[in-house]
Formats: sequence, C-alpha cells, structure tokens
Amino acid sequence: LDPYTGLTLENTAHDMEAFFSRVEAIHRWLAFSGKRNETAAALNDLANLVFGGLLLTGIVLWWPKAWRWPIVRAQLFFRRGLTNAKARHYNWHHVLAAWTLLPLAAIVFSGIVFSYGWANNFVYAAFGEAPPQRGGPPAPAAVAEAVAELPTGSLQIVSYDVLLAQAVEGAKGWHRVSITLPEPGARSVSMTVDRGNGVQAGKQRALRLARDGSGPVATTVTATGSPASKARRFIRFLHTGEIFGLLGQTIAALASVGAAVLVYTGLSLGIRRLIRMRKTAHA
Repeated sequence: LDPYTGLTLENTAHDMEAFFSRVEAIHRWLAFSGKRNETAAALNDLANLVFGGLLLTGIVLWWPKAWRWPIVRAQLFFRRGLTNAKARHYNWHHVLAAWTLLPLAAIVFSGIVFSYGWANNFVYAAFGEAPPQRGGPPAPAAVAEAVAELPTGSLQIVSYDVLLAQAVEGAKGWHRVSITLPEPGARSVSMTVDRGNGVQAGKQRALRLARDGSGPVATTVTATGSPASKARRFIRFLHTGEIFGLLGQTIAALASVGAAVLVYTGLSLGIRRLIRMRKTAHA
C-alpha cells in the first residue's frame, strides 16, 4: 500500500523480490531452481556443520606456540612486504580467522540449530522444555491485558492520526508503528509500537484501540514466551545479526566476506601442502 494514499501499488519491486527469494532459497537449501531439494538441502546443512568443525579445530591451529607480542601481532595484523603468495595467504588466513571467529561462530552454530532437529531440541532441553510439535498450536507470544470495554451503539470512526497519537503516548523513543487494517465495521484496530529494531520482542508493545477515539481497550506490554522460545527467537535473529541492529548486520556481512577469503586461502595453503608432501614422498 502507498503509505500516504492507502492505494494498492501493483507489481512493486517484483523483480527484486524474486531475486532475493531465489538467493534465500539457494542459501537455505542450495535450491538453484527455487524449489527445495532434500539432497541438496542435506548437503548444504552438512557443509555448515563441517565449517563449524573447521572453526573449532582452527582455534587449535591458530593458537600461538608462545604468547609473545611479536608472534601474536603477526597473527592479528596484516603484514606488508610479503614476497610470495604462500606467505601472504598464511598471513591473511590467520588474521581473518582471529577477527571473524566470534561472528562466524554465531552465524554457523545458529545455522546448525535451524538445520538439525537434534540441535533445535538441545536449545529447548537446555531450559528443561520440550520443543513444540510441528502443526501444533503456537505458544502465545504475549498476554493481552484488558484496559476498557469496547463502546457500544453507533460506530463513530476517528482518523488514524488520532489513534496513532494514542498508541505512541508514553512510548518514548519509538521507531515504528504497525497497523493491522480492520474490517469496515470493526469497532477496534490493532497497532504495535516498536521501540527496538523490529525483532526485539521485549521492546514491542501491542495495543487494541477503539475506533471512536475513546482509547485503548487492550494492551500487551510484556512478552511472555517461555525461556526456550525466547532463546530460539534470539538465535533466529543472531544468525543474521539483526538482533544487534545495523551494526550487527554489518559485522555479519563483513564476517561472511571474511569466510570466503578464509576458504580461498585455506584451500591455497592446503593444496600447496599436499603438493609438497607428494614431492617429499617421491624424493
């Protein structure tokens, strides 16, 4: 909808939405056709699991033999004047591994929770809860508290400007308000006031306001999901960095670029080592 006129906008950003939908399918399931393939999805999940193993074993390989500053500095900062590709790749690999370890660990291990049922079950078991069954009723995200009765009699409708002002009253630092458009004869309208970055449930306040302008008739101030469901939601947005806003997303993006360089330099160093071992064996 046009945010100013309320008119329906046809075919808005259709090509862009299709592009990102395809990218998401490839990222989640290795589905280049756009449709999920179980074999490809399993390979994608396994690759992420293996990458997690590489992160853990990489810590052992990165660990300095002696914690002296000249040695540690060489593994934390890029060096100039390296004369050959092997030395450069070795330096790049160690430096990027050090600076991307934590964000990559967050991305990879949160992804494992999405990929494997046993990992998802572990999250719930850590809080002493059973995971929800697929197809079962969703857990309530919050409890609505009654504030007032809906007015009766003839329906008098005030403008959304009036209702918006009532919704944000007392919500200091709010960023956005989502409105669920009501049916023509409905006596109330639902709004959600967000003081966070859009994914922080604890900073969202949902209200139901009377359309005659008499004020809220129900409000939800506190999210009441179980500890495990809150942790699961945190993991969901930790994976993309969204839980920390623009800064988190930027770090996640940079870490992803770093991961690509780590794979390239790791392959380069590994192939060189195999060639050297083969030459030694034939010598």
